[in-house]
Amino acid sequence: MPAANNPEYRPAKERAKLILCFDGTGNQYSGDTSDTNIVKLYQKFDRESPYQYHYYQPGIGTYSTDTSSLNPGLWGSFKRWVSQTLDEGVGTTFDQHVIAGYRFAMRYHNDKDRIFMFGFSRGAFTARFLARMIATVGLLSKGNEEMVPFAYRTYQEYEMGTGSKFKTAQEAQDYMKSFKTTFCRARTRVHFLGLFDTVSSVGYFEIPFSRQKFLPDVLETATHVRHAVAIDERRCKFKAALLHQDKKKISGMQEDIKEVFFPGGHGDVGGGWLAEGGKAKLEADDPLQLSDLPLEWMISELDALPIKHPADQINWNEHRDIFLNNFHRKAATAVQAPLHDILAWGNCVSRVATFMWRIMEWLPLFKRLELIRGQWEPVYFPPNMCDTRDIPEGAVIHPSVKARMQTVKGYNPTNEGFPKL
Repeated sequence: MPAANNPEYRPAKERAKLILCFDGTGNQYSGDTSDTNIVKLYQKFDRESPYQYHYYQPGIGTYSTDTSSLNPGLWGSFKRWVSQTLDEGVGTTFDQHVIAGYRFAMRYHNDKDRIFMFGFSRGAFTARFLARMIATVGLLSKGNEEMVPFAYRTYQEYEMGTGSKFKTAQEAQDYMKSFKTTFCRARTRVHFLGLFDTVSSVGYFEIPFSRQKFLPDVLETATHVRHAVAIDERRCKFKAALLHQDKKKISGMQEDIKEVFFPGGHGDVGGGWLAEGGKAKLEADDPLQLSDLPLEWMISELDALPIKHPADQINWNEHRDIFLNNFHRKAATAVQAPLHDILAWGNCVSRVATFMWRIMEWLPLFKRLELIRGQWEPVYFPPNMCDTRDIPEGAVIHPSVKARMQTVKGYNPTNEGFPKL
């Protein structure tokens, strides 16, 4: 289950930092270099710092949301396995993951506190959805636990346009404003939203042949937004949910948004693969991998935030310095580390797993966004057929991409829209 440290009483004048971390599908703590960047970030936060409170949520499909028994017996274990398998496949408990994070923020947030959110894969989608929900519906006043499902359902229907009782967009906006002023606290907004390779393949958000909206906009979601994206991921079920896809909606808005493309596949950006050589005896000697590049970038972006109050910046422990010293000593090894391509035969998973993933590449069941004549368009057909991700005009490419092209033989991204470096 999600973990959070319990804050003691604090004076009202003290501003706190609430840090919420949402791991990727099937990901949880491993204790070695295969931990995701979400776990590695969480490890580096100073959990002894006063007024800095932490929440970690394992990925969708890693635990049962039914906590009636931790020792359910043979039949109960089988039902739990079926439930978790379905959850990992299509995100059946997505709403409960969002609500759990919302309850943490609702319980511990006071006026002028700072909220930091981080997520990987579907966990990044969860963080983005929750941040937008807080910005749109608001954060309920403490004690209104019974109202949380109503707030979630109201926001979901507003964004998705399903089961809606509103005839016009103005009616929906008026209802949101009324709900927020009646039940929620004013001026609550996420301060920093840090995402690793967001994907939108979440249950009812990708119903075959549906006309539903893809995902919540990033507009007015957080003060600072950072998104690390994988260039080399090819699976259709892992098409990136880009902030750049909101470009036409956020142009002209003065918001601090950065979206940067990195070399590698999905797990090479968010983590989850065991580094070559495993784990060293000393943390300072751990081998580096591609996912350490976006991890170092995210830490640097956090450290570079403008500071008007101590609550504007995260407090770290010694693990941050150990990692950065190790990274700066041998960053070149991270650039040249193995790239994981699940659709490539014999690359990083069994041939059976690759075969099953490749079958999905030929099934035109789910919508995906593709760049067509400079515009993002939802398409079913033709199928993805192991194609690379489209890269929008003006995309920011991390320097490690060019460094890898210069030092790793055969590495030359062929994505549509990939700029000349």
